[in-house]
Amino acid sequence: MPRNTTLVIRSGNSDTLHYSSEILASGELAVAVDSGIVKVGNANAPWSGLPSIGVPSNPISITGASGVLNMVSIAQADYNNIAHPDPHTLYFIV
Repeated sequence: MPRNTTLVIRSGNSDTLHYSSEILASGELAVAVDSGIVKVGNANAPWSGLPSIGVPSNPISITGASGVLNMVSIAQADYNNIAHPDPHTLYFIV
């Protein structure tokens, strides 16, 4: 029988999470919604003491910049067929 589970992920903007002294529980996920940085708690360290997973993107201090939230490897022909490439995705043409 299928089982429904709700997953709650802590979130906030980069500054709020960085300066928070709250300790993330072991395995607890947290995401900075303005930069896309994701960290996993270890029950010992706050956000600022944890390594990020994935590729961090921090355009906060650059006027008009936006973050990279995804990276993909794609053939040129397939890229050409994308009607509206995602502005937050870095495409590697192979």
